[in-house]
Parts: sequence; structure tokens; C-alpha cells
Amino acid sequence: MPDSPQPEKQAGLFELGLVMAGAVSAGAYTAGVLDFLLEALEAWEQAKREGHDVLRHSVRIPVLAGASAGGMTAAALTAALSGRIEPVKNLNLDGDAPQGNALYECWVERVDIEQFLGLDDLAAQRVDSLLDCTALDALAEERMRPAPGTAAPRPYIADDLHVVLSLANLRGTPYKIPFKGQGDYGYPMTLHKDYAHFVYQKHPSQDIPSPIGGMPVALDPTDPGSEDWTFFKTAALATGAFPLALAPRMLTRYVDDYALRKWLVPQLVSYDSANRILEIKAREQLVDLDRDALARTDAVRRATLNVDGGTFDNEPLELGRRILAGDDMVNPRDPERAHRAVLLIDPFPQPAGDAAFPTTAPDVLAMALKIIGAMKANARFKEDELALAQDRDCYSRFIIGPVREGKAKPWHADIACGALGGFSGFFSRRFRRHDFQLGRRNCQRFLSHHFLIPFEAATKNPVFKADASNLARFAVRRPDGGTTRLFIPIIPLMPGLDPDKGNEVKALSFDEAVLAGNGLDPLRSLLKGRIKAVAKIYLKKYVDDPGLRNLITLFLKGKLKKLADWLIGMAKQDFTQNGVMR
Repeated sequence: MPDSPQPEKQAGLFELGLVMAGAVSAGAYTAGVLDFLLEALEAWEQAKREGHDVLRHSVRIPVLAGASAGGMTAAALTAALSGRIEPVKNLNLDGDAPQGNALYECWVERVDIEQFLGLDDLAAQRVDSLLDCTALDALAEERMRPAPGTAAPRPYIADDLHVVLSLANLRGTPYKIPFKGQGDYGYPMTLHKDYAHFVYQKHPSQDIPSPIGGMPVALDPTDPGSEDWTFFKTAALATGAFPLALAPRMLTRYVDDYALRKWLVPQLVSYDSANRILEIKAREQLVDLDRDALARTDAVRRATLNVDGGTFDNEPLELGRRILAGDDMVNPRDPERAHRAVLLIDPFPQPAGDAAFPTTAPDVLAMALKIIGAMKANARFKEDELALAQDRDCYSRFIIGPVREGKAKPWHADIACGALGGFSGFFSRRFRRHDFQLGRRNCQRFLSHHFLIPFEAATKNPVFKADASNLARFAVRRPDGGTTRLFIPIIPLMPGLDPDKGNEVKALSFDEAVLAGNGLDPLRSLLKGRIKAVAKIYLKKYVDDPGLRNLITLFLKGKLKKLADWLIGMAKQDFTQNGVMR
């Protein structure tokens, strides 16, 4: 549901809901965006505390919503709030790793293809995923629980911070549309799009209101060893469990968490003479589960198997928007009343398109891949939001996506982590460093040139009431529709972070980050070892006859090098096409 005008709740306050899209290894870009955003907010708050002449309104973040890599980034940030987060400055492609920044550590220094091609996960003689997730498990145990320490005061983070991680629940939640007729029949349906809802509380209490219903899990930063934090860590791994590549995760949920969720039902949409949305009215209602379809053991708690949240909800905009809107259920859209906004951080905002779509029917294997892709895209399609979100002159939703100047070819990616379906970042720390820095650079540009309110509207907007009489002193002139206008920044950049003051975040060289033509060759032995170990487990499990097993092993041994060469060759081709390999 998009937004419509509502009365201002608190003068001088602008609330910002962060929604982080799925990104695979491009979580490094999202982490860089967050790093600069936090640095900018911290510098502004410090300037206000020290009495400097700056804008006096406040910005507060009450919700983080994420899917896949975006969800894991939201989880890492949540856990890191218990201590200090040192901004990453003066980053280069090589050299020592910056210290004291959990976002950087998680996405740049601690995830690498060599770890994923390890064998530690196969010690139990079972294959949970194509890649070894033991290093990822260790990272989550360390960085997705609050670390001991004294947290710096962060007035820009809400006392009760809602954190929502989207999930793909393979067991699903059963519902049924009842029909009249002979027998207790109905139309059964199973919903696999799911989420886990948490509230990180600076001051723990029993009362945790949820704008979207259900039973959010309270996270106490002073109790990192609690079952709630264990559940949080597992949910973070689940939202990033790329199907087949990374291990799925089991979560046991209270059935009432589903039964008490609020479903939003649109009631009325009104438009002005220019066909722009003026107002949206909606109501909330509970929807009964199909209790007959639940197992007897599911009366109170229900075990679920979960994979990547991006499978069905790669950009959980609606979850973030509804929590941000609260009891109003809508957010003001026009600049004179806007006081809340959803900010989508999306490393892959541009679809691949269908330029390469075949003009003749593909073979059966290619057809299977097309069908899977179509099912995934259709599951992510948000028809209600699309129909109600056509107004471009809207100040309650913003986006940060990667923009890299000086691309050699138009079709080359803006980010280095975008090749190989988003997995390329795991193949090079330089890729991840480049994209982390690009995230910082793009966030700086976004705050200084796009996250703005038109000056005339700002003079009437209650958010800026404290500065209304002197607002012109803080106005900046920016391009807008072929001309220039005066704007007021929602998050003003202090001089040390302001590109207009000569402090632009420097871009790292994309050309220096790309791999040499033989850059993947050292992985060949690791890849062969992983394939061999997985094949051995499956042969032992499914082939009882020792003679036949030895024969198949001998055959596979002869094909192993060719298979590894083929996989490396496919990766090289994709890397080259995306401009990340010479």
C-alpha cells in the first residue's frame, strides 16, 4: 500500500524506514550505504550536541526490513548497535582491513569462495548445500549477537527498533476459502512467503506493540546468550539461505504468530483532477488458519524449513512501510506533510530484461530454467503496490541504487559483485571493497542531492518548524526537471562529509579491481575436491553394491577435471561479459 496525507504526529521529527533488498554478495554495497548513513547521522547529532548552527529537526529509524543479503545486513547492524561502529574511511583496494566496523567485517573480510568450497560441513557424511556454510555459521554466531560493550547513544535509532527478515517457508502456512455445499470442503491454499519479526529494545519491557500483528520476538541487548538471540541468528541465516547453494534453516514458530497477523484490506482510494492519489483508506483484519491442515503437534508451535527470503519477497517494502506507518496505516506523500519515508537500498534495481529471449522454443532444460525464473518473478510481483504507487511526486519513498561513473560499456554492471547471479563478490575481496566504497559514495550523493524537501514546502512542513524562520540559510540549490530549485536536506551533511565542501567520498578504481584472465584458476583444485567429496557421500548413500560403486567412482574420476574446467569456464565467460575479468 502506498501512502496518503495524515496529520503530523511529532513536530520536528522525520522517521526513516530502511528496506534492504536481496543482493547475494552485493550485500557489500548495502553495507557501505549503511556505513555512510550512520556516519552522517552521528556527525549531525554531534554537531547539535555541541551547539553548532545546523538544522535542528531530528531523523529517527524505527524499522529495518530486509531480504536475503539485505536481511543479513539488517541483522548484523542490529547486533552491532550494542557497541561502537567506526566508519570506514580512506578505504583502498588493498592494504590492511579497517577495524571496528561489523558491517565491513561481515561483508568484505569474512566471506570468500575458498571458505565456501571447503569440506568441513561434510564431516557428518551428509550434504545440506552445494557450498560449505561452516564459516558462515561461525560468522553469524560471532556477529549476529550483541557484543559486550557500552553502546554509544544513538538518538537516531528508535528505542524499540523493529527488525523484519523475509523468509521462504517451504512448509508453508495453510489457509482455506470455505464454500457452502455437501461436505466440509473448501479451496485450500498454502502461503510460503513468510517473515520473522523482532523488536530490539534499548529499554527492555514486556509490551511490544506490532503494527502488523503477530508475536514479535523481543531482543534484549544485555542478554546475548538468550534463546531469542539464537532464534534471531538462525532467522538471519535463513533469510540469506540461497536455495541449494547455502544450507536451509529450521525455525520453530508459535502458531499464534501466524494467527494474529493483521491482513490489510484496501477500502477506498480517492484521486484529484490530475489522477494523483489523495487519500487511501484501509482496514485490518485477522484471517483464520486452516486448522484442519495443521498437524496435531502444531497446536502451539510449528517447525518450518526456510530458505532465502528473496525467493518470494526480495524487497519487503510493504512490511517496512506498514510498520513505519503504525496505527495510521498510511504515510503522508506530499512534501508539505511528509514526515516518514521508506528508503529502499537495492544493489540490483534494474531487471535483466528479455533482450536475449529466444525467438524459437528452447529445449527442455532451457525451458525448465525459464519456468523457474518466471515463477520466481511472478511470486515477487506486487500488483497492489504497483497499481497504487504510480505517483512519482511522492516524498514518502526513496531508493539508493548503484551508480558508477565511467563505465567502459553501457551493459557492464555498476557493481563488481553483480556477475554470476550476484555471487561474483565472493571471488575477490577487491570486488567487495570496491562495492562497499561505492555504497558509501552513492549514499553521500543521495543525501546531498536527492533526500530533500522543496524549500517552499519545507517552510510549511512541521518537521522543520524549529528552523522555519531561518530555513533559507540551510537551503541548497539542486537540479530538478531541467531547471534548479531550492531544497532543504532531510539529513544535512556536516562539512567534513559534504561533497560541496570538497569532501567527496573517493571512488575506487573498477579497472584495478577486475580479475586477470587466469584469476579463477587457483580455485580449480578446491572445486574438484568439493565435487569429489559430495559425489562420494551420495554414492555411499544410494549405491549399495561395492563393485558398482567403484566403477562409478572410476568413471567420475575421469570426468572430474572436465567438469571443473567447464564450471570455471562458464564463470569466466560470465565475468568477462560483465566487465569484471580481463
